[in-house]
Amino acid sequence: MYSSVLIRNTGTPRIGSVPVTVTAPAGTRFTSATLDMYRSDAAGETKHTGTLSPDGRQLTLTAVPVDLAPDPAQWIVLVAELQIDPTAAPGEAPVAFVIGTHAFASGATRIRVLPRP
Repeated sequence: MYSSVLIRNTGTPRIGSVPVTVTAPAGTRFTSATLDMYRSDAAGETKHTGTLSPDGRQLTLTAVPVDLAPDPAQWIVLVAELQIDPTAAPGEAPVAFVIGTHAFASGATRIRVLPRP
């Protein structure tokens, strides 16, 4: 399963390389320490490697090259791959993305865990 977030720079200064932290909900974990990035101004994806917490629920990257000008036509999408544990409780849960040292941007996507047959 994949979780993603779309990011645009709606402020004034250009966004360069920034830390990114992604937190998975209970009952899930990241499959690797890799975050994929897609850009409005480039074809294909780039992969960025960080560090996984011991339980695999937090992915931390120290310097992701966001490189966005204050232009609403520019965007990036960050994508993380998750695995759902067999014991995960059914229902919806957030995957939280926090961008920047002082969290100047954050967002959450929701995943839905379905009951096992």
